[in-house]
Amino acid sequence: HSDPQHLAAQAEAAKQQVQQPSLQQRQERVKELVDLMSHQPGEAQLLKASIALLTAPGSSQEEQLNALAAIQLLVEPIDNAN
Repeated sequence: HSDPQHLAAQAEAAKQQVQQPSLQQRQERVKELVDLMSHQPGEAQLLKASIALLTAPGSSQEEQLNALAAIQLLVEPIDNAN
């Protein structure tokens, strides 16, 4: 067990195992990310929510400005496509 070459080979093997997650670990991580993304609102939902804030009678001026900024961010890619 004191052979330096053998110890170096074992250390390298352990290092590679730590650095390279298993296929199952990567698949689980991808599934977690897909689950997180599926719970995020889409652009249409964000646009509807922003418009609802603009038309809500109790919205503050700051909320309305934030809603307008959000709408601008959502609409700019459409405008740039033309």
